[in-house]
Amino acid sequence: LDKVPVRLESSGNTNMTVTADGVYRFEGLEPGDYTVSVMGSGFMSEPLASEAIKLESGQQATLDLKTKSSS
Repeated sequence: LDKVPVRLESSGNTNMTVTADGVYRFEGLEPGDYTVSVMGSGFMSEPLASEAIKLESGQQATLDLKTKSSS
């Protein structure tokens, strides 16, 4: 999955990006609760993987989202 959409949601706000070589980055986020989702064929598709995270002030977080197997 070289280039897939990634969605970041928090309190009704949504940010989007696309992975490059499987890596994605969101910068300048406020402290709070977020959900990061790897999307399927597009931004409006069902998530292939999702994880909730709580960010504290000044925190950096690395998520290694594994997509769900369809088998």
